[in-house]
Amino acid sequence: MTGARVSYCGAAVFSESIVQVSFTYSSIAGKSTNGSNANGGAVAATGAVSVTDSFVSGNATLGDLSAGGAIFSTSTVTVVNSVVTGNYTTGTNSSGGALAAFGDITITG
Repeated sequence: MTGARVSYCGAAVFSESIVQVSFTYSSIAGKSTNGSNANGGAVAATGAVSVTDSFVSGNATLGDLSAGGAIFSTSTVTVVNSVVTGNYTTGTNSSGGALAAFGDITITG
């Protein structure tokens, strides 16, 4: 999944369901959101997000009050054996250049 921009949440994946969103052996790159409160440059989810053996790079939130340059979850985020690099936020009062979650963030490997 490369290169997309939206004005709301999650340029690649936007899930309002409480189910887990999982990526394995994936490349999530070059996605961005540009609206105010547009969380998750690449992925925005209500449920948990899991990323395993993947590459997450060059994703961004560009609007004010936006969180999670690459991934935003109102639940938890788990990253295992993955490369997460070059993700960012630029808007006023934005947070979580790479990852943002209301729950735990766990990174291993």
